[in-house]
Amino acid sequence: MSFLAPRVSPRARVLRWMRDQIETGFFRPGDELPGERHVAATVGVSRETVRAAWAQLQQAGLIELTPTGRKRRIPETPAPGTSAPVSGASGGETSGGDTSGGDVSGGETSGGGGGSVAARSDEIRPDQTPATGPSRRQRRRRRRGRARRGEPGPSQPTAPVLPCEAAPASAKPLASTAWPSPPPTLTPPKPSPTMPTATHRVYNFSAGPCTLPLEVLERAQEELTDFRGLGMSVMEMSHRSKPVVAAHEAAIDKLRRAAELPDDFEILLLAGGATFQFGMVPMNLASNGERVDYTHSGAWAKKAIADAKAVGADVNVVFDGTDAKFTTLPDPGDVASSDGSAYLHLTTNETIGGLQWKDIPACEASGGIVADMSSDFLSRPMPWERFGLVYAGAQKNIGPAGVCVVFIRKDVLERCATNHVNYLNYANHAGAGSMLNTPPVFQIYMVGLVMDWLLEQGGLPWAQDMATRRSKLLYDAIATSGGGDFYRCPVDERYRSAMNVVFRLPTEELEAKFIADATAQGMDGLKG
Repeated sequence: MSFLAPRVSPRARVLRWMRDQIETGFFRPGDELPGERHVAATVGVSRETVRAAWAQLQQAGLIELTPTGRKRRIPETPAPGTSAPVSGASGGETSGGDTSGGDVSGGETSGGGGGSVAARSDEIRPDQTPATGPSRRQRRRRRRGRARRGEPGPSQPTAPVLPCEAAPASAKPLASTAWPSPPPTLTPPKPSPTMPTATHRVYNFSAGPCTLPLEVLERAQEELTDFRGLGMSVMEMSHRSKPVVAAHEAAIDKLRRAAELPDDFEILLLAGGATFQFGMVPMNLASNGERVDYTHSGAWAKKAIADAKAVGADVNVVFDGTDAKFTTLPDPGDVASSDGSAYLHLTTNETIGGLQWKDIPACEASGGIVADMSSDFLSRPMPWERFGLVYAGAQKNIGPAGVCVVFIRKDVLERCATNHVNYLNYANHAGAGSMLNTPPVFQIYMVGLVMDWLLEQGGLPWAQDMATRRSKLLYDAIATSGGGDFYRCPVDERYRSAMNVVFRLPTEELEAKFIADATAQGMDGLKG
């Protein structure tokens, strides 16, 4: 994908760090390696990644277990001709050149281009800074190592060498350790329960927060502490700074392109989630007691109706699924807005009930259809001309919790009430470019990355095809299991959700066993 290249995989960063420590003499034959926790914090990766890198280096003969089996060390005599990869460790990933600007910390260089940075190996190690020198525990460990190797110890402490000084001649790297470019690719060790890999992932069926693309999470991981070479996280930057404003505007642009949204809609990125919109919509469009129409299709529609009544709107329920236990919907052609209605509200997909509007009704209300699309947002193309306002919490489809996307037609925006407090006015947010206050910067950044990924896959047609195929696999399995009597889906076949498949078993005891067995098989989030 264009927004991921070039990049350095987390495991390759650990391998590069090890190479630098060995070549500059920080680690010498017989030296014990620092613990996983220290290396993970130093390089900025997970401990699982460090374990995987250790296993790869051990397979290559560059490190070995100590006699106790509890720690790892540099072998006294490396196996002849051994080498370890720095790039390509995860299959086709490129390490590129100096990707971190040659950042130096405690004698460690994280860049690949530029001069070497070294310090005396007896005095400065990667777990200390030049200013502090070795701790008592570190000096004791090094004395034991020198005694084991039969080396004389220093007669007196030596002043630390600053990172800008050259390495002394006594700092000898492993002579037989070659780090060729490009290095050979070794087959990574197979995952095991005792050695999870950096990409160990369960099957996550959670409706929200949802599963996010692994490529997006890895990109965010790489930029978490150093956003695009600026030396700090995007979460630490001013929301008025050029990099954050650029990421904010890019996310809005990508949302418009991914949704295929017409230009007569404004896009707002607000805090509070979809639940906050249950009250904000009627406050802006019907706070003076105007009539509004709602369809009561399940748990989320019920909450929206309650908040509309609480702010003083005249709520007219045009469909109530209570008697059918929210297992069906009306024919879209039979749904009509009432005379003088400001809008018709739909919940396009009921997450808990597994119920989805397959077609959107026509609407004569002045504000068009207002829709809570949280759980099927950007899963299929939409007839935007029928909508006046759409809102969706990001966490069910396009990012982490904390930001809500609002699409509002410009003519509807002009009719919004202006007698509300600053933050509750859509027009104020639109005028400020969704920066009326400090926005949820990290969440918006993540939405932008997910939009890159979605557009790369093929956009809404691809998303709709994938949702249809995945849900069909499950519905077919439910229909054929045990002659169709073991698993059962209570939802009307015409309105079964392509996003949230619900089903029951004959007894609650069997359902509990199903959840337990699924969890043991690496499946999470299946309990309704």
